[in-house]
Formats: sequence, structure tokens, C-alpha cells
Amino acid sequence: MRISKEIKIDSLSRIKLSLLFFLFISKNTIIDIFINLFFKKNKSPKKILIFRIGSIGDGICAIPAIMNIKANFPNSHIDLLTSTGKVKGLVSLENLLSPQYYDSIINYDDKSWFDLTHILISNRYNLVIHLTQQGTGLFKSLRDIFYFKFIIRVKSAFGWGVSTINIFKKTQNKFVVFDSERTRLNKILVHQYGLTLFTNHKFSFPITQNDKIFIEELFLETIKEKKLSHIAIVVGAKRSSNRWPILYFREVIKEFSSSYNIIIIGGKEDNLLANSIIDLPNTYSFCGKTTPIQSGLVLQKCLLTISNDTGPMHLSYAFGTPVVAIFSNRDYPYLWYPPNNNFNFVHRSKNIKCAICLSEVCFNNNLCMTNIKPKEVIESVYNLLKFL
Repeated sequence: MRISKEIKIDSLSRIKLSLLFFLFISKNTIIDIFINLFFKKNKSPKKILIFRIGSIGDGICAIPAIMNIKANFPNSHIDLLTSTGKVKGLVSLENLLSPQYYDSIINYDDKSWFDLTHILISNRYNLVIHLTQQGTGLFKSLRDIFYFKFIIRVKSAFGWGVSTINIFKKTQNKFVVFDSERTRLNKILVHQYGLTLFTNHKFSFPITQNDKIFIEELFLETIKEKKLSHIAIVVGAKRSSNRWPILYFREVIKEFSSSYNIIIIGGKEDNLLANSIIDLPNTYSFCGKTTPIQSGLVLQKCLLTISNDTGPMHLSYAFGTPVVAIFSNRDYPYLWYPPNNNFNFVHRSKNIKCAICLSEVCFNNNLCMTNIKPKEVIESVYNLLKFL
């Protein structure tokens, strides 16, 4: 995190920011002390464990870092330890990462603590790299450090750190610029272990020939207007607070559906939302019909994607399709934004009093989302289409 140079800071905000950065540095210094005390660097580890949990967005943002780890240790055996957490049915890293970057995956969703611990001890890893999630705190980091040191008995490990501090959130929302999750994870490799970044934000996926054939056939069978180019729409999101109003999406689709095929991307759970807008011209729902990788191939066929802050938004830019992304104010800005270039646009409301609530459900009528009007998104789409 860093302070924005573009906004003048008042005296009270300076005091708050000074305390914020003091806590940020202090917590990470404590973590670094334990890492340096307990673990030694291993320049040529035979067996590496990469620990990364989460769903589509978490997985995609970790792919560049994992590719860099493989490039730094091309002859090492690499295992991935992953989980989607308490929410069942989500897509984990094993469904997203190309097998050329790992040897095996340990998904502990269905394993007890004792079973998992037995597996990790038996595998005798020389190096553990914990690509921690955003929001991981000091206690959880220290807990995992002690676990891998004294329970798993690993001699070399790194990756832990505090990325956000949950005080003075309004001040942070106004003045602090955060690294994207992709950048943060790559920086961990460089700053904590001195690894080389061979690739910054490139992505590799396990695409099969069957996936390609399936998508070609799906387009042939579904899309009636063959001559039109395609625009993708992502109407769903895991959190209700991240969903732009479906009536707003409807207005945007009305603007473009006479000139473009509109393809709605999502899971089965998004069918209810999709069904409320597929009556519009040249509008088709692929919700629940494709795997995440197949969804990426669909997005690759589209000129651009208009999306909530959710997994397919990350799939879109990772597969090379520009994104007009619509973000709520529930989380800190920049963390999950698409790459900052001329081909991606981000919409996020300003001056929202309840910003950075970190809540799973909004209790203020999704004010930060309803404040983003369809005409703003339509304008961004037209601006983007000029370059495509």
C-alpha cells in the first residue's frame, strides 16, 4: 500500500495514515522476525508446497506467481495445497491451473486436520510458499508459521504477511493506493525470497481440444445471428453486495443488442437473473452450460466483457478480453481490479459513507452499486469499442 500523490491530505488524515502505516509495518516486522528466526533459505529445494486457497478470483490472481515459482525452480517437485473454504461448490485452483506448473494437488476440503497433517508430514517438503489471501491478519499468519515449523517440521518457508489494516477505513478509501492481488503475490516472491519474476501477469490454463470443440458447437447451435460480434455480460456474483441491479444490465443490453450478440456468462445459480433479460434481441444465456475454462474460451470470442466483481471478470482479462468492471465499495479499492491499461475500465462509486464495510450482505440497499448508472457503463463500452 502507498499514499496517493494526487490528493491533498489534511492534517487529521495525515495523523491517521501515520498510525495506519505504523501498525502495518509493525505487524509485518513481527511476522518477518519469526520467518527469519524459524526458517532458512533453500536455493535448490527438491519438494515445494505452494499453499493458496480461495475460488476463481483468488486462483487466477495467484497464477502469475505460481508460474514464476515454477520458472525459478524448474527441476523441483511442486505440490499445491488448496481449498475453497466453507462455501461448497466453488471452483478451486485445481480447476484453473495448467498441470505443467505442478505435480499434484492436495485439496483439503474433505480432509480432517489430522489427515491433512499426516499427508504434509509424510511428503517431507523442503520449502513451503504460502500465498496468503488478502485480509490475512497477524494472528492467523503466526498460527500458520508455527504450524509449518513445529507440526510439519519444514525448514524453509515464506509468504506470510499482513496486507490490510482495518482501521480508518474511510481515510484509506480516500488516500491509500493498494497493489492488485496479482502484484502483491509477485512482490512476496521477490522481497521475501529474492526470486526472479520471469513473467508478471501472464496466465496459463488447462485448455483441452474437447473444450475448444464444445465451445465451437455451442456457438453454432445457440447463436442465431452469425454475422454480429459478441459482447459478454456477467450479471451474477457470489456476494449479493457485488451485484449491479439487473434492471441496469437490461438498459445496457438494450443499447447494444441490435448491433452485437449479448452472451450472458455465469453458473447455474445465475439462471434466474439471466432469464429475466434473455427476452431482449440477440441475447443468449450460457449460464450453467460451461466449465470455468470453457467460460474463458467463450469470453475469448467476445470483444469485451461487462461484469460485476466476480470470478468471470478475472477470467475475462486472463483470457485476453477487455473488461468494463463494476465494483461495489465493500472492499478496499484496487485490490481486485483488472490490469490497469487502456483496455479495462473500472466503475466504483465515490463518496459512499459506508465504504469498506467488508460485509457479505449490504444493509444499505446496495447504494454503492445503484449509484453507478447505466449511462456511465454505456459510455465506457463505447469508448472501449473505439480501440477494438
